[in-house]
Amino acid sequence: PRSTLFPYTTLFRSFVFLFTIILLYPAIFSPKSNYPISSGCKGLPPEYCKSRGLQRAFSSLLMGNWSQAQKYNVHVFRVFAFFVWQITQRLIISFLLIHYKINNHKMATADAVISFATIAFSFYPFI
Repeated sequence: PRSTLFPYTTLFRSFVFLFTIILLYPAIFSPKSNYPISSGCKGLPPEYCKSRGLQRAFSSLLMGNWSQAQKYNVHVFRVFAFFVWQITQRLIISFLLIHYKINNHKMATADAVISFATIAFSFYPFI
């Protein structure tokens, strides 16, 4: 029944919206501009802040300057891939839940396992 899918599809749509905003935020600003939200790395030595330059790297990546993006932060492709994959995964799961009779518990378990694996892969360098 559609009513049992409501929490899942609402949650997945919320994640798609959130991940899209996270990807669009750096697209609005040039890598050389001042961002309205300043970095938590400001004033810290580079060895303490592995996420240094990530906003600028995202901006460069979204503007097509891949080599500059990697100069700002070498981990940008992993993090970018995470957000793109999560948006794709949410859309696929929502489609499957709406159009096919799939066990919600099994789908939630598979989603959690796949999401954990992508989080581990994408953010391991920052740990």
